[in-house]
Amino acid sequence: MELPSYSGNDPVNELKDKLIVRGLSTRSIVGGNHWNQPKLQPITLDLTFFTSIEACGTTDQLDHSVSYSDLASKAIVISEKGIHSSDLELANKICSALLLTYHGQKVTVCIHKPSGLLHVESCGIEVTRTRANMISFVTSPDVDEYTLSEPASYLENDRVFIEKLRISAIIGIHPWERAAKQAINFYMTLNPGARNYFQSANRCPKDSREVVEAISKMIETSDFQTVEALATSISRVVIVSCGHPKITVRVEKPSALGFAEGAAAEISRDATFFIHEILSEEEIMAIQTKAPNSEGKITLIAVGTNLGNRYENISQALKYLSENGCKIIDTSFLYETAPMYIDDQPMFLNAVCKAVTTLTPEALLVALKSIEEKLGRIPTIRNGPRLIDLDILDYEGIVMHTPVLELPHPRIAEREFVLRPLCDMVPDWEHPQLKCTARQLLTNLDHGQAQSDILKVLPLPSGTVWPWGKKTYIMGILNVTPDSFSDGGEHDTVDKAVTWAKKMIEDGADILDIGGASTRPGATDVSIEEETSRVIPVIKKLCAEGITCPISIDTFHAQVAKEAVQAGASIINDVTGGLRDPKMFEAMTSAGVPVCLMHMRGDSKTMCQLNTYPKGQVMQTVQLELAQCLNKAISYGVYRWNVILDPGLGFAKDCNQNLELMRNLGRLGRSGAFPCLVGASRKRFLGEITGVDDPHKRVWATSAACTAAIAAGADILRVHDVTELRDVVLISDAIYRPPHS
Repeated sequence: MELPSYSGNDPVNELKDKLIVRGLSTRSIVGGNHWNQPKLQPITLDLTFFTSIEACGTTDQLDHSVSYSDLASKAIVISEKGIHSSDLELANKICSALLLTYHGQKVTVCIHKPSGLLHVESCGIEVTRTRANMISFVTSPDVDEYTLSEPASYLENDRVFIEKLRISAIIGIHPWERAAKQAINFYMTLNPGARNYFQSANRCPKDSREVVEAISKMIETSDFQTVEALATSISRVVIVSCGHPKITVRVEKPSALGFAEGAAAEISRDATFFIHEILSEEEIMAIQTKAPNSEGKITLIAVGTNLGNRYENISQALKYLSENGCKIIDTSFLYETAPMYIDDQPMFLNAVCKAVTTLTPEALLVALKSIEEKLGRIPTIRNGPRLIDLDILDYEGIVMHTPVLELPHPRIAEREFVLRPLCDMVPDWEHPQLKCTARQLLTNLDHGQAQSDILKVLPLPSGTVWPWGKKTYIMGILNVTPDSFSDGGEHDTVDKAVTWAKKMIEDGADILDIGGASTRPGATDVSIEEETSRVIPVIKKLCAEGITCPISIDTFHAQVAKEAVQAGASIINDVTGGLRDPKMFEAMTSAGVPVCLMHMRGDSKTMCQLNTYPKGQVMQTVQLELAQCLNKAISYGVYRWNVILDPGLGFAKDCNQNLELMRNLGRLGRSGAFPCLVGASRKRFLGEITGVDDPHKRVWATSAACTAAIAAGADILRVHDVTELRDVVLISDAIYRPPHS
């Protein structure tokens, strides 16, 4: 479902007026009650709807107003409808409903649960969402108007609170205080989504119930003289043991003073305060070499080229950036774009990178100009052809006007070839002068003069680029193994493999996928040496005979991938999403070639027993687990434009789960807009449906699955039968990818 367009003139952050509904009593099945049972329980809602009341305040007309009653009624309906797995899920649903129904731009929802936890007066969550935030949470109307399209994650300013946790403890310095336990009240605010430079440690914050249990156990086995020490110990438990990145805690002694309600100490701590208790010295050193340091500044840099080997120009520019005071921490997708301002020149490749730098803006500009000169850029007409072009788009959000540098870049808002890459990485980046996000600026441009010939592309080491969305690419399978499920032993010599590879190319294969180790269910792992001996000679002979078709190496071993790329392979296809071999992401980064990350659980021997998905949500879970692989790859330095995702049909999925993935395949492509590879060829689930036991006779079933995949937006099909599938792809593309798309 698309959000309705907003017709007001106020940017989100300038909406200072509010409509407030406070203390709205309702009931809901949300999370568990204080006995951790999914029971109906009372909740209280505080709703803040950010708006501009200037028109209503001036005219006093109802059509310029939003009804408090309507806001409250909508929130109550959402609260009382169905079962909500968590406070966060309910808060997101209410935010989505209010933003959708009332064309809002920003809303805050606070949920209080008086029955949520034992010994706690109230607990809950407060979230603030904008229309831009909620786009990714809303699904199509045929599911449920307010269902989340993927597992929700915390945003940085979300606030989880625990109010007045009552525990009796020994605390104080006087003898009478240490003679007996006294009641202590604790008030805590947690920020599970706060920025945490130690996320690579894969620490998932525990929920409020587990936090309270951990704090209670700690207090039961200790005693303190001061509330300051107790507050610090609670912070340590919450951050070190419970995985939260940030906490504010207030410890209050109601009996401390005879003529006061209480005396308290309040502190705020984050993960940096306890870093040596969270991570080992080796982990700290590793993170310090990868994560931005406290002195680094975030900068956004645009890169473009339209002369020579364009992708090599960009690769070299980023390499030199890394050597000149900039650490690349993310990249956009890569786009081929028509020239702007001066039409009579070659097509450009454009991208944006996000970097951390210790250079000042002026020094950074000097470094960029030095890199341009080093790569061979010569002066030319303004906006004319260039070997490389590096521009600072933004530097920590500062505004600067000097004779040589203007920040932010003065022409961001008019350039789709800048805004589209920005939206890949930082859609909520706000222009410090226009007070609009990158997504809003792109939307405004789309309503005006946006170009239609901007194509997302895949760069290949040869210097060519493949556009996504124009055609479906065929990946021909070449298994040089004795035990693959359908073609094991058929290409077990170099000559047989090369002959079959050439035939697949003649029949229409765009990519050759060469594998030397079977990943069928129950397959036995082979040694790296054995796998290497099977694939490397084939790759070398194909290259020696002048084969220019891109070669993909199908492996989950980093060493095999490395040697295959050195031999001439130009794509790494890892069925484990890079997770099986700890060195794989480093190998991918070093190779600098496109990579395919597939969803899988376990290994060939265990994956069939690992097909249980929470609440049966196969696609949502696959999306989430693939996102974890993707984030890890990017954190190691794999460029976003090199990533292809594969849902992993048949890997830790049964027949019905494979069909569910196929039905919802379009959602995988839309989550982050990454290109999608689908491998349904001859798979067992096709045989289960058709009753065809022989994999070789599942060509018709494979054709049907491939047609459905193309209709859902698949970009690459991995197939055994290239001859037959070529025509299937041509006809399906003609239907589902018409020339005007």
